[in-house]
Amino acid sequence: MSSRFTKGGCHCGNVRIEVTGEPIAAMHCHCVDCQKITGAAAVAVALFPPANVNMTKGAPDTYTTLGESGEKIHRTFCGVCGSLIMGKPEAMPGFVTVMLPALDDSSFIRKMVHIYTDHIKSWTVIPKDAQQFRKMPLWVKPVKGRDT
Repeated sequence: MSSRFTKGGCHCGNVRIEVTGEPIAAMHCHCVDCQKITGAAAVAVALFPPANVNMTKGAPDTYTTLGESGEKIHRTFCGVCGSLIMGKPEAMPGFVTVMLPALDDSSFIRKMVHIYTDHIKSWTVIPKDAQQFRKMPLWVKPVKGRDT
């Protein structure tokens, strides 16, 4: 495991996290659920093993939705300012998604893939060399009917 150590948290400072190690992947998710929950065209996340992400301050709230996979996504956010911190998608056991804007420094992320591009907004620009997936890629979790 890498010795990388990164801190992060919400906008108001009520909730803080620490993340160790390198992410398994980093991506922009363009699914409708992520668009609605963030109010943005996509959400930037990094996947980490749950043991690598620790809550160090505060007692965040959790909001559960059904993702496009049909499985639950448990989203952790600050109950004071509303900032999303991380998610636990049941469709991706063994991973937590850390919201990259919640990290104090995410400059170590160099390459992002784009998932659920079937829902991309017409005004969204994706770099030509970026890897794109219409749905959830198989390398995240093989599920019948998902694209590669």
